[in-house]
Amino acid sequence: MKLLTSIAALFLALPALAQSLPTFAGIPTVDLAADTARRVVVDREDAQYLGHPTTALLRDGRTILCVYPKGHGKGAIQLKRSTDAGLTWSERLPTPASWETSLETPTIHRLIDPRTGRERLVLFSGLYPIRRAYSDDNGAHWSELEPVGEWGGIVAMASVVTLFDSRAAAFFHDDGRFLHASGKADGVFRLMMSTSDDGGLTWAEPREIWSGSDINLCEPGAIRSPDGKTLALLLRENKRAKPSHIMFTSDEGATWSTPRELSPALTGDRHVARYAPDGRLVVTFRDMGAYMGRDNQRQNPTMGDWIVWVGTWTDLVRATPGQYRVRLADNKHPWDSTYPGLEMLADGTFVATTYGHWDQGRPPYIISERFTMRELDELASKAGAVMAPAPVGALPSASQLAWHDMEFYGFIHFTTNTFTDKEWGYGDESPTIFAPTALDTRQWARVARDAGMNGLILTAKHHDGFCLWPSAFTEHSVKASPYKDGKGDVVGEFAAACRAEGLKVGLYLSPWDRNHAEYARPAYVEYYRNQWRELISNYGPLFELWQDGANGGDGFYGGKRESRQIDRTNYYDWPSTNKSLMEQSPGVIIFSDAGPGCRWVGNESGFSDEESWQTINAGGMYPGVSHDHLARGDKGGSHWIGVEVDVSIRPGWFYHASEDTRVKTPAQLVDIWYASVGRGANLLLNLPPDRRGLINEKDVESLRGMRAILDATFSKNLAADGAARASEIRNGNDRFAAANVLDHDPGTAWSTSDGVTSGSIEVSLAKEETFNVVRVSEAIALGQRVESFEIEAWVDGAWRSVFKGTTIGPRRIVRFPAVTSDRVRLSIRAALGPPVINELGVFFGPG
Repeated sequence: MKLLTSIAALFLALPALAQSLPTFAGIPTVDLAADTARRVVVDREDAQYLGHPTTALLRDGRTILCVYPKGHGKGAIQLKRSTDAGLTWSERLPTPASWETSLETPTIHRLIDPRTGRERLVLFSGLYPIRRAYSDDNGAHWSELEPVGEWGGIVAMASVVTLFDSRAAAFFHDDGRFLHASGKADGVFRLMMSTSDDGGLTWAEPREIWSGSDINLCEPGAIRSPDGKTLALLLRENKRAKPSHIMFTSDEGATWSTPRELSPALTGDRHVARYAPDGRLVVTFRDMGAYMGRDNQRQNPTMGDWIVWVGTWTDLVRATPGQYRVRLADNKHPWDSTYPGLEMLADGTFVATTYGHWDQGRPPYIISERFTMRELDELASKAGAVMAPAPVGALPSASQLAWHDMEFYGFIHFTTNTFTDKEWGYGDESPTIFAPTALDTRQWARVARDAGMNGLILTAKHHDGFCLWPSAFTEHSVKASPYKDGKGDVVGEFAAACRAEGLKVGLYLSPWDRNHAEYARPAYVEYYRNQWRELISNYGPLFELWQDGANGGDGFYGGKRESRQIDRTNYYDWPSTNKSLMEQSPGVIIFSDAGPGCRWVGNESGFSDEESWQTINAGGMYPGVSHDHLARGDKGGSHWIGVEVDVSIRPGWFYHASEDTRVKTPAQLVDIWYASVGRGANLLLNLPPDRRGLINEKDVESLRGMRAILDATFSKNLAADGAARASEIRNGNDRFAAANVLDHDPGTAWSTSDGVTSGSIEVSLAKEETFNVVRVSEAIALGQRVESFEIEAWVDGAWRSVFKGTTIGPRRIVRFPAVTSDRVRLSIRAALGPPVINELGVFFGPG
């Protein structure tokens, strides 16, 4: 971590190395070719061509694998590993013998086997036939290359995505030569799609999704829309007569739109796209824009170079130029470079890897470049790019932005308490009582997924000290229970089930342990840290680590049966403990009363404050130490620590049969959702499994009812086909037009000019509608700004106020008595800086 910090500081200290190049396609280009301080050589060999790399970032968030051929396209596949997020690289690693026989550019992908939830690395080598190798241990050991079928293609499985049904979908192209054993070039280019339902071990016969001879489209690069509903392929045009193209599917690849041209700013080869933490798109590719028309090479000084384009999903849809471009490195060859890998680290740093002729007169070799959006934005602003307002106050990290996007996830309370009918165990419970009769973690995950949750957090160890995994540090665990004859691992089963159902995994580990003999003594702190280390290592990546505030009191304590108290401020040395956890699990969100990732709302009733700042003055805050303004936070607070609302679907946190008639109703759950998610907090709803090891049918029924109400409300945005106008647009530039609040793209926003801290957006609906819900959100990557706002509807020839509120933040979803109108107005009355609003939706909810 210290090295990463020093590298970042070095980057910021060298802005003078960046230069501006002439604009191309209407947007500026920043030149970083001279800034070699951000460059790392991955592999280089005298008199040897090394090129065409692809990369895979492993689940620990810092290990990157890189594969590439020793030769131009074909040649023995080389493998290297970085364990420090690309700062240094291993020597070439041993590979299976069959990798020496590769005939084409290899690709590598991380896939999840939906049958088991286990992660797998899969490598492909193309032409005829396409072959694959795989590793089930993060690349330590690999299989030989084996054919996936009697079919082939070029740049095999160039891009792979996960479909809604958990299958993997792979895309590649062919020109007639390799699809079949006896193939011949016929002037027709074909785009192919194949799917796998077992984590990449086997693949279906590929299906042609486009073919043509007038244009030659190839090398598909896949990217999903921000809302996940649409999949796009960025495509090279191989005749070099037209710009690159794009095609879309909104039914998971069953049907595709006719390919159409992208902006010339994206003309090039082998596009690889990733979303930045703030929702913008970053695309890296080989710039071939000067070929278009073959008469404008002087207009594009980066022809053949390694380029990064920064824009939005909306730019892809509208074929607009984007925000700016960056030349990462100067290729000394007219075109031979840039089959890139692009990975984003948990802190928002991008690591881009590719090959090129970087030294005059020498064969190509492989390098990587590191950059952050903040660095690029500062340089692009100097080059004349139109930029958003300057950030205001404390800002969320990249991982905090991703956490806010999760909105709604579940809590699983399950341990010996389930079988003793208690809420808190004393610590003397025998492990033999933990005996679920039908435990099914996949059922938990399916229930959560169907309810609209995006993750689950499991109580790996509650206050009683019983561990749901076979910990190496205690016998007070499932090892000593009858569950699976002591060979069970509930945490492992839980993590695999979540991943199989597309949910993120979080874990709760109680700092208080009423079983452990050393609790309240220094030795216990090391025990606690060791258990977190074990959980992170065995079951990561984890999106959230949950640290309860309950600490100290009476307990078993190894048979002493006494009361023990701790100094809650100093006992755990939270700064050191949390620092270690974040180093072990980059990007993880740590929950406690004090954060540092997210904070407790201050109640267990299911609501946040109407005024809620995600910023808070964190000095003097520690887990377990009461603070009476946790929900409200502090305007302009020193730290960004988002609010999490935790509440149970039942009166208790653990299952009690006596509470079967007291499960919260769908209407109550919807009220909680509006009072938490609707006020900018994340909602953590507890779903306690019963003694069978299943989420009870009554809970499931209530969740289904809640989901039905929310789906009925939000399935149709009544403003989607409307038109928006604003009282003022930032510098009069359409990149900040009012229409951006309607495009479902978090990378775009309406904003005002510097010094203008109030304003309004008026949306004209396509027709008169009845509505009673409005959703609005700020672009919080730039800070939380809005202090007060008002929503109005045009009724009987005048504006009628329907809601007045204070903060907006990550989102504000408000209900009010139904009104019928064809115009809605959002007015920002006060803000800490120019407002930056990226969403405005209008809905009608039943009831």
